[in-house]
Amino acid sequence: MADANAHLNDAPERELTEKEKEELLKKYDKESNTRTDLGKWIWIAFIIGISLTSFHLYTGLRGGYGSLMQGAVHVGSGLALIYILYPISKKSR
Repeated sequence: MADANAHLNDAPERELTEKEKEELLKKYDKESNTRTDLGKWIWIAFIIGISLTSFHLYTGLRGGYGSLMQGAVHVGSGLALIYILYPISKKSR
């Protein structure tokens, strides 16, 4: 049985380059397909992330607001980050 599969191991193995690895990820793993060049949007995403973290730390130490406001801030900030980081259409990748 081992002799039947011996020809599969005859090909020399080579290490993939980083570019080839990224292309394979984009092709087969759709969930890891984020925008790579954000330009000025990286700063907006950074500010939203820092603001959301600060809000959660502040309300954790001081005491929370009503659940409607806390949820709205959390969901709104999260959705903003998702729409900035993940492409909506294929041409914006």
